[in-house]
Amino acid sequence: MREHCLLSRQGPLKRSERMMMATSRSPVGLEQQDERPEAEPRHLFVYGSLMRRFRNPAAVRLHGSARFIGSATVHGHLYLCGQYPVLRLNDHGPLVHGEVFELRRAAQLLPFLDRYEGCSREDAKPHVYQRTRACAVLENGQAVDVWLYCLNRIMNGLAPISGGRYRPGPMRKRKKA
Repeated sequence: MREHCLLSRQGPLKRSERMMMATSRSPVGLEQQDERPEAEPRHLFVYGSLMRRFRNPAAVRLHGSARFIGSATVHGHLYLCGQYPVLRLNDHGPLVHGEVFELRRAAQLLPFLDRYEGCSREDAKPHVYQRTRACAVLENGQAVDVWLYCLNRIMNGLAPISGGRYRPGPMRKRKKA
């Protein structure tokens, strides 16, 4: 049976949701989470250039400052914007595949990642991405409240990424001579 995220990216929790949060147990296998409704997520869902197979400076810093929890999915639509993926959240959309990390030093890491994603307070507006709260589901069915970077504005002409998995460039093996 799947557990449900009780923290909503749509706004404040309803009274019934706050009551459920106060009596719920934290997901098995994850460190104890703060169960107060106003607590910010301690996890980050990534679906593009911050995943483990990438070695750009932001990915390297994330991997060194966070603990990999596992592969996960969120509901939405994945598009290609130039050479990078963008996610449009949609509770009724198909699955988008990514990875969840537990943030060790979120107060230092998130502002750095906001700058990398171009959505810090200092970045020119309108931002392509925004950091928002969502619910990711791990492979074992556990729901985790996460931060993620998603599409911030309507953009026409984006190419959909089929299957909900970002794979940059041609994925061909080189033939040995």
